[in-house]
Amino acid sequence: MKRKTKERRGIAACVLCGQCNPGSVAYTRSHDERRAPRHVVWLARKRRDSVSLYACMLNGRAEELCPLAISIDEAVIEARRRLVEKGFETVDNKKVVGQLVEGKNPYA
Repeated sequence: MKRKTKERRGIAACVLCGQCNPGSVAYTRSHDERRAPRHVVWLARKRRDSVSLYACMLNGRAEELCPLAISIDEAVIEARRRLVEKGFETVDNKKVVGQLVEGKNPYA
């Protein structure tokens, strides 16, 4: 069954209820709150620099579960962009981006 498309809200509207957490594979497998979408939204909202921002798979599952229709993926992308601009990113992310820039398979 296809859900109706909701108008998305910014992360300032998030009440940190955690209903998005089951949408994260990283969280459901580890039960580590640092990998939970709720924590990632909190980091992005507070503009905190953390590699936890890379835990989000950006697959839209957490957004689908959010009762307030928060734009979680958009917020994470913006936060990651800020980290990259500051030179703060993971070694694995640098490798993947480097492979993509060179036109190579990023997972090879």
